[in-house]
Amino acid sequence: MNAILNERLVEIAKEARMAPHGAKEAIYQTACEELQISKSTLLKKLKTVAYTKPRKKRSDAGKSIISEAEVKTIAAAIKGSTRMTSKRLYSIEQATDDCRRNGMVQAGQVDQATGEFTPVHKDTVRRALLKHRLHPTQMKIAAPHVRLVSRHPNHVWQLDASICVLFYLKNPKKISKAIRLGQSNLYMMPEAEFNKNKPDNLDRIAKDRVWSFEITDHTSGWIYVEYQFGGETSANFASVLINAMQEREGADILHGVP
Repeated sequence: MNAILNERLVEIAKEARMAPHGAKEAIYQTACEELQISKSTLLKKLKTVAYTKPRKKRSDAGKSIISEAEVKTIAAAIKGSTRMTSKRLYSIEQATDDCRRNGMVQAGQVDQATGEFTPVHKDTVRRALLKHRLHPTQMKIAAPHVRLVSRHPNHVWQLDASICVLFYLKNPKKISKAIRLGQSNLYMMPEAEFNKNKPDNLDRIAKDRVWSFEITDHTSGWIYVEYQFGGETSANFASVLINAMQEREGADILHGVP
């Protein structure tokens, strides 16, 4: 806006502010004809040059007709109907209506004079869910996490085990005569033979499956790997941990108790 238009808008705003009740419309109409703009455009421009009295705050601002207990009940109904694919079967409106129909929530108010019941609008329920951080979109957000801090190398180790799904080895304690004669004890696990529909095949080789135990140092990223039979047993975990603590003549940079 140029300076002349800006000055004229200030005068119009002053006239409207000083005008008696019911006289503002005539001032606005005259200004629109003079400036050749619509009333909505005029009011937008007046807001940029004149002080606008803030809207009076409602006496019940921040309060909700829906209690926190009702909000939790509605949120639980929505959460319970959500499939594992994150598809919601319940809308907020449907969940509120069903909970009200089953007497679980009131979600409304009764006129004391007439006894008429007025249910709350779905937007009121939505705002209440957002306020208490129980809206479906808020509940889907992953919990915050903090990366752990280690003070120096060999301060914190992390130990985990994973199972091999491609092959298995005969336990050395069960090596057959054929293997002792030079044949391999490495057996592949074709998907056609080892799958969820043939659990007996997996049970048959359960103790022959190879487990990889990995230890990593949190600070340096150093890794120690050891292979074991028998699964994630406390004995295997203890054995791997003890072996990792042994000094291996400089083969690994870390050893000792973390």
